[in-house]
Amino acid sequence: MPREVGSDRSPWLRKTYLGRGSGWDPYVLAGIVFEIITVLALVGILVWSGFARKRLSQSRSVTLCFTLAIWFAIISFAWIALTAILAESSAVVLELYSIFDIIIRSFRTVADILLLVTVLLSIGAYMTNAGAGGPSSSFKPMAKKLALCGPILGIFWLVVLALQLALLVQIVEGKENNLLDVFNALLKIHFVYDLLYLIVVFGICCWTLVLSRSARGSTGPRAKAPIILFVIIGLSLFTRQIWFTVTDGLFLLSTDNSSSNRPSGALNFARQMFYYICTVIAYAALVAVGSRREAHGENTVSENGNEAGVPRVAAPEPSWKRESYSNHSQDPIHNGPQVTRDV
Repeated sequence: MPREVGSDRSPWLRKTYLGRGSGWDPYVLAGIVFEIITVLALVGILVWSGFARKRLSQSRSVTLCFTLAIWFAIISFAWIALTAILAESSAVVLELYSIFDIIIRSFRTVADILLLVTVLLSIGAYMTNAGAGGPSSSFKPMAKKLALCGPILGIFWLVVLALQLALLVQIVEGKENNLLDVFNALLKIHFVYDLLYLIVVFGICCWTLVLSRSARGSTGPRAKAPIILFVIIGLSLFTRQIWFTVTDGLFLLSTDNSSSNRPSGALNFARQMFYYICTVIAYAALVAVGSRREAHGENTVSENGNEAGVPRVAAPEPSWKRESYSNHSQDPIHNGPQVTRDV
């Protein structure tokens, strides 16, 4: 066991154990395996989109957003798996490690925001290529308003990250006078973020369902393929977000916000698996939307002669609370730094 560092040193250079030293949790172990599988799946999607990009022209903004989103997701998921392994092994680290842990975990939120922006940009490309008229045109004003939520969500991410770092500083330096106030502020701000994100994906989901209904019987199979893929994207993002929004809202409304009131290991594992599955589906469907035309070797054309395909999106989602309050919560809402205990 490493010796304890003298009190004359900075508290940030103090050695600590990750985790609680209670042995391997089967749910955490299962989560690690699934996170590794998710990373491999995203890498596969990245390679797939890279091959498609060589053959198709596309919007640079869509390409850039998609590339950044999937890379941020890969980095954050891989980091979460690595830190979970270190925590379950009771690895010894410096307190300074917690700063990097918070920042890298927050990349998941960045990935989710960029994924949302990519979807909106892809919808814009679809509407441009599909031509004027119909439900596509009616969605354009809403799409512009929803696009403004991207920067707003980014501001929420910065505020949450700043508060989380402030919370960490208070814990490490022993200044815990208003610790509970900062913690509750994090809960409330992130819940507002959840609601705003849910509103945007709800708008996308409604548009995809309306478009799907209006296209029934009026377009050929090739023209329907992008619409079906957009429906899959909208439903996966909406169901993913509404689950987290509802469960976190219930937690926020509870009278006891302590770690004892956290979801059980089984429930937390289920939440995480659902999040990962929906995320992979959304990324894969985005690439499929863009590569759909290439699969047929020609553009998809609707009955009025307008192109109904979408430029392919190319290759290339916090989050936040101090794990002092939770048990290895690997979700995008309660994934602050790993629990540490002094050596």
